[in-house]
Amino acid sequence: MRLSALQDVKAIYRVTGTPENYLTALRTSTWGFKDDPKLRSQWSKLQPGDIIFFHSSKSDSRFLKLAELASKVVGFGVVGNNFFEGKAPLWIEEFEAQRVIYPWRFHLSEIYFFADIPAFGDWESQNLTKTDNTRAILRRMLSAGIPLSEMPAFPKMGSYSSIKDADTKTALLTSTRGLYAYRTKEEEEDALPSRRTQLREVDTPEDAVRNSTSLLEFDDIKDRVITADDGRRQVDVDKLREANRSHTEILRQLLTLFGERGYTCYQNNHIDLLAISGDSKQSVLVEAKSIENANFIPQARKGIVQLFEYNHFEVTEYKRREGITPTKEHQLLAFSRPPKDSKDARDYLGFVNSLRIRAAAVQNGEVQPLGDLPNFQELAG
Repeated sequence: MRLSALQDVKAIYRVTGTPENYLTALRTSTWGFKDDPKLRSQWSKLQPGDIIFFHSSKSDSRFLKLAELASKVVGFGVVGNNFFEGKAPLWIEEFEAQRVIYPWRFHLSEIYFFADIPAFGDWESQNLTKTDNTRAILRRMLSAGIPLSEMPAFPKMGSYSSIKDADTKTALLTSTRGLYAYRTKEEEEDALPSRRTQLREVDTPEDAVRNSTSLLEFDDIKDRVITADDGRRQVDVDKLREANRSHTEILRQLLTLFGERGYTCYQNNHIDLLAISGDSKQSVLVEAKSIENANFIPQARKGIVQLFEYNHFEVTEYKRREGITPTKEHQLLAFSRPPKDSKDARDYLGFVNSLRIRAAAVQNGEVQPLGDLPNFQELAG
């Protein structure tokens, strides 16, 4: 699967800022918009999974002279699930002004630069205490960037805009430049406030990855990644990619299976899949879990919490709003394969079933029931 083939599925934007502010974004996994009604409106419309390219401007740097600056695209980020109003200074100009200038902030789940930047190296972009080291890093960043002369239609006006020109999108997404990837640790992302997006109908394989906040499952991104860093340079790209692809494959197969049975499927940034029968008498809430890394119990444990939380808040609200009252409501933990047979795994499946949650392995277009509850054929018959 190639990201470049999905340029009309995933929204693509650009932000413009000083090069040092992209270093701050790297350290904090955050970007923000000024306190302006138009920008706040645009901030509210951002969706998890959107891609934002980083345009470095030619002015206002606290570290580099005007002659050293260049108008270049230096990297890009993936919008995560977290949106919040900043209450404290984050960028260097905010610390200098002693006030918040960019309050409308959002989390970046992954950041990609064309230059190798040590995320926790001996540099500092929020003040001038390590100016020499920071200058060296910024020069490296700009040297590796894509000049705007290579993309005549790249939007340059304002601090933020959608990238709509097809040739520009293609040039950005098919660049052969090597990438250095930086990921937020999952526990840090979970601690941030999350915005629920609206459930929307999904019916194609491409729809299944619209809200994906990782790009490493896409061949044309993964093949360009030189290193991936979570602050410790311990990311195994191949394992992460396999897990992401397995998750997507579960959803693709279930979309097909539910569609064949006359169900309509919905998804948002939290809910992997909500399937509702044509007569609205049955609903199935699905949480997909890859267990390619032999992590069945931790993944099942997390999936249980997600199913109960999402059903209590989002699914209940959706059904109320749409006037849907199914007579049968099901919850399904869908795994990428059966867990390795062991007493612990069997006992945990029994626990899952005791909560009236079905479990199944989804492979090769088939759904293999796990545990003792009725199988998928009865569930979606």
